[in-house]
Amino acid sequence: MKKLIIVLLVVMLGLGLSGIASAVTTGSDTQTIDATISSALELTVPVAISSWDLSTIGLNSQPNQNITVCSNRPYHIEIKADDTSAYGAGSSGHMNKWATSVYTTADTDVSKDFLDTELIFDYTDTSGATDTSNAGTNVSLTSANQTVVYITDNTTDDDGFITQINFDQTIGYDDPVFVSGSSLTWHIVITYTATQDLS
Repeated sequence: MKKLIIVLLVVMLGLGLSGIASAVTTGSDTQTIDATISSALELTVPVAISSWDLSTIGLNSQPNQNITVCSNRPYHIEIKADDTSAYGAGSSGHMNKWATSVYTTADTDVSKDFLDTELIFDYTDTSGATDTSNAGTNVSLTSANQTVVYITDNTTDDDGFITQINFDQTIGYDDPVFVSGSSLTWHIVITYTATQDLS
């Protein structure tokens, strides 16, 4: 009798354990992921030219001034010179007399407030720009904020596209030399603006 009871207990225990094991189930579901990419643009402009020695009567050059644009949409570049007309009629687009942090007309030792010849440039776009109008145009303003170069380009790769600017400044014998020890320089500000075409 005791053997029968033990056998029955073993069988019942076994059935109970198998019942627990069979109660385990598997859950499964899905997750969806949708994403958009935001517009992104990075512009790197040439470094400041702080000590250009205009020592040659005639043409002086500053070649290989690189503008680099990384963009995930088509874009355009605008290039313009600062408007200095307040310091002299016809001075915009020319290198003007500069006193450390401001244009000036005060120095009586120098007969002119800006160089006779405009600063000019040409450019080469290494990416095969779709619109390179005004190549070789004078960097000059006839009114405030006039764009003198408008370059349209396509989406870039991760290294970006390079537009190479080559500046030329012609000097004549009648362009003034600053007296020894003067803090004055000849100065111009070039603004580069890259904008994505979102249409």
